[in-house]
Amino acid sequence: MMLAIMEHGWAGLLTLIILLASLVDAHSWVEQLTVVSPNGTFIGAKGYPRGNIFRTNPSFNDQMMQWQLPSNQDDKLLPDMTICRPSQQTSNYTTDSPQLQAAPGDVIAMRYQENGHVTQPWIKSGKPAHSGTVYVYGTDQPREDDTLLAIHNVWNLDGTGGDSRGKLLSSQYFDDGQCYQIDDAIPISVHRQEEFPRKPEAGSVEGANLWCQTDIAIPNTVKSDSTYTLYWVWDWPTLNTSNTTYLPELYTTCIDINVTNSEGSSSSTNTNQGNVAFAQVTNYGNAAIQSIFENVKTLGTQTVSGTPSAADVSSPTATTGSPIVSTASSPGTGAASPSPEGNSNCDTPTTVTVSGTTVTSTISVPSIATTTIMQATTVTVTTMISPPSSSSSHPAMMIRRRALAV
Repeated sequence: MMLAIMEHGWAGLLTLIILLASLVDAHSWVEQLTVVSPNGTFIGAKGYPRGNIFRTNPSFNDQMMQWQLPSNQDDKLLPDMTICRPSQQTSNYTTDSPQLQAAPGDVIAMRYQENGHVTQPWIKSGKPAHSGTVYVYGTDQPREDDTLLAIHNVWNLDGTGGDSRGKLLSSQYFDDGQCYQIDDAIPISVHRQEEFPRKPEAGSVEGANLWCQTDIAIPNTVKSDSTYTLYWVWDWPTLNTSNTTYLPELYTTCIDINVTNSEGSSSSTNTNQGNVAFAQVTNYGNAAIQSIFENVKTLGTQTVSGTPSAADVSSPTATTGSPIVSTASSPGTGAASPSPEGNSNCDTPTTVTVSGTTVTSTISVPSIATTTIMQATTVTVTTMISPPSSSSSHPAMMIRRRALAV
């Protein structure tokens, strides 16, 4: 420790820790859309959200795409908070990131990265079961100034809620029961890799990860040769001990669908093709979630209870379709595996350099940081650094070990 302090100083060490903490503050948004064929497999050209910026862009960072409401944890939701981030308030598409083309009645998969919220649900304490709930709203009359509170939990399934310009299409758990990011030190990830294997395509931004998905149907009432707008809302509140919302935390993505003519469409998944059997899946990166897809295909929607509840924390692993949320420490031990291409910086291994020191670490934001510094001489020392105390009314932050290899 003294060698590190003499070489870099306390200021440099604290700067390094603060920088690492900031790198894990990343969340999720819809990154890609695809039409689902009648047998449940993905088909056709992919589509993207408004104002899409690919991760392969040299200047990319998560703040370019994520839209958090409210932006600060201690803030309240206000009536004037727009449901779309400024870069997504208009239908701004490019040839590289086009709208998805789909016909009325088609089922589409809206795909996103879990970013540790599924495979490492203990990252933040007090979070709801299944990593929260995703709501998808649809409208053929979008407005640039559409607000969250005028739509979320206001528009309903029959289209009579609020100003009746749109409707709730579906509500599903953020954790689709299959998705994961590769980390062989995390039991949930290991379990799912075995049960839901994915074969990565050459050049895929997913790496070997299996992205999560929200499967919805374009209403049969939507007119062909039109644009249909989707608002994807991930509701991920912090709960108190009575399972009511203590702090709101939501993320949104705004998307336009180019609605085509359904006549002769090989991908149409409306009710007149309900007798097509679901395909045998060998690569889970190329198919919908069967149980959800079949409900959406036959009923037109899939809904779950939107009532927040904390999950059972008695088991460190999740059974199929039953994700857990833990308020305890991580069950995994050992060094994290290298971050696959396409991961965001939310509790995935991250490399940074400060004052000539390069560090690779996987961390979350703790109330007390335990920092292990390993020198070339293999001398290992542990020091405790206490950041400013927070209000006792806030949910307890977990203490996790940060291994910083200097």
